[in-house]
Amino acid sequence: MIKHALIYDEKEWKKLRSFPYDAIDYEYLSILVRRSVEIKKVFVEEDPYEKGVRKALNFGHTVGHAIETYLLEKGMDVLHGEAVAAGIIAETFLSNQKFILNIDKVFEISSFMSRIFPALPVKYDDYDRIMEIMLNDKKNKNGKILFSLLRDIGKVEIDIECTKEEIIESLNFYFQFKG
Repeated sequence: MIKHALIYDEKEWKKLRSFPYDAIDYEYLSILVRRSVEIKKVFVEEDPYEKGVRKALNFGHTVGHAIETYLLEKGMDVLHGEAVAAGIIAETFLSNQKFILNIDKVFEISSFMSRIFPALPVKYDDYDRIMEIMLNDKKNKNGKILFSLLRDIGKVEIDIECTKEEIIESLNFYFQFKG
């Protein structure tokens, strides 16, 4: 739901930020879930073969899938959503580096994600394997690691190449932020 809001528009993002996570209103939650499905449907119907705009749904997944795969290889339990949340934090940082996504928004998104999702047990020594996993991601082309990144909330750029150094810097941001 969070990813869908971030790639769709500021209004949806504000709704999710204002949701009372400490006293869940399940009726309102069902409305938010329904809206999230509708947002995903917009992207899928516009691009059923994932050749263009649908790739926006990959936001948070390039880093997230690599961390998830790595932790599962190590026999550790990790939920897909937890790994994607880590990916969203790292890829929001990359968005700032590539497109100058407002740094206040980087911290707003990262703080929000940190309140909801736990820190994942990955260390600097794990980065080489995580990078290796990322290199084998099906979304890549010609050995280049490609991302869907935010120019702003609701404005996604697809197939953005990031260097190993930029990705490591984003992982450092995630792990320092989650500290």
